[in-house]
Amino acid sequence: MDRTKILKVSGLIVALLIIGGSIGFAIGIHIGFKTGDFTSSTMEYALSYHQLQVAFSEADCQAVRNALKAYLTVVEKHKDNTHSAFSGTVAYTDLTMAHARLARVARKLGEHDIAHQHIQAAAETCRKSRWKDCSEDHILSVSKRFEQKFPIRCLSPEQH
Repeated sequence: MDRTKILKVSGLIVALLIIGGSIGFAIGIHIGFKTGDFTSSTMEYALSYHQLQVAFSEADCQAVRNALKAYLTVVEKHKDNTHSAFSGTVAYTDLTMAHARLARVARKLGEHDIAHQHIQAAAETCRKSRWKDCSEDHILSVSKRFEQKFPIRCLSPEQH
């Protein structure tokens, strides 16, 4: 093989290696961002849920309301994120329960108009989560069943 052919073949091989490496690098970056997005959304959800549990067990109704609103913000942020484990039906169920709890807290505080707004929001997100029964009674009963494991202290009959 003469020298020009060797240089051409070598140049072609180097160009193909650079192009292939660049494509591989770009794919790796893309996959890494997807994984990072999944991890960060999971950690944000977990932290927010932990703060909610602490508020349920320790806080007054105003602090529970604040924790629920913060949790709603996190869920809203990730509800349509296909790279999150908490999107779609899971997110809409969480939104339904958060609004149901906010309605119950508002009722406890005597804020019946606000409670009604949260019940309406709960019914709307309930339909998006594909529950069969999205009536107010059903949503509130499911909320109370979930709270058997993690009671909301400010909603207990002893709290005023």
